[in-house]
Amino acid sequence: MSADSVYSLASKAFPSYDNGTRIDLYNVLIAFETATHPAIFVNIIVSILGVATTSIHVYILSRKSMLKSSVTSIMIGVGVCDFMALLSSIVFNIFYLLIEKNEKPCDPPLPLPSFYAYWIAVVIYDLFRRSSTWLSVLMALIRWIVMKFGTRRTFRKVTLVSFGAYVVLGTVLAGFPISGLYYFRYDIVKVKDWVPWENCTGAPVNVTYVIYTLVQSTLYTVNDGIIEKIFQLVNGIVSKVG
Repeated sequence: MSADSVYSLASKAFPSYDNGTRIDLYNVLIAFETATHPAIFVNIIVSILGVATTSIHVYILSRKSMLKSSVTSIMIGVGVCDFMALLSSIVFNIFYLLIEKNEKPCDPPLPLPSFYAYWIAVVIYDLFRRSSTWLSVLMALIRWIVMKFGTRRTFRKVTLVSFGAYVVLGTVLAGFPISGLYYFRYDIVKVKDWVPWENCTGAPVNVTYVIYTLVQSTLYTVNDGIIEKIFQLVNGIVSKVG
């Protein structure tokens, strides 16, 4: 990567620091990203295994003989959310590895849709990971309610399969606003035009490609990042407390 590109990316990643500190912080960031590569490959493999086992789990729970209570339908919802989170994790990790090696001397960079696919997969993961966590909390709460008040007519509807389905749907829909805000956390911007090096053989000629990257959006950096701070607080409460 050229010095101009490094400086440009460092400035966008750490806009509030002086030039020298920006470069140092950016180099530290790149070093950490490089060191985590083995973990990314392991994550992809484990996620693939998780997709397979979760599919079996959902299939067994969704059989008619198993659908007898709201807890079962919520367990199915947890399984579906885990499935979607694992699947999106596979997608965005693969795209992350491709994007990181995006600027090559002789191979054209990834097109703009690849960056959108990566970021949308990250947002989908955020939505279903949070939904799975809260469904697990609600499932424990409903089981406690059933054990404590199950004999009372007022609470009998809590045991119905349909009630569990409504809980799943409501939980996922409730997470949309947070994940929607999360989507606007980064912008996909142009870094520079790409042309192959002169000594490249077989590279496309007379064609200009664009190199893109993700940077924190202006919405999250204006006014000393007040929107970012508020979002982190709210997201931390609704995503981690559960």
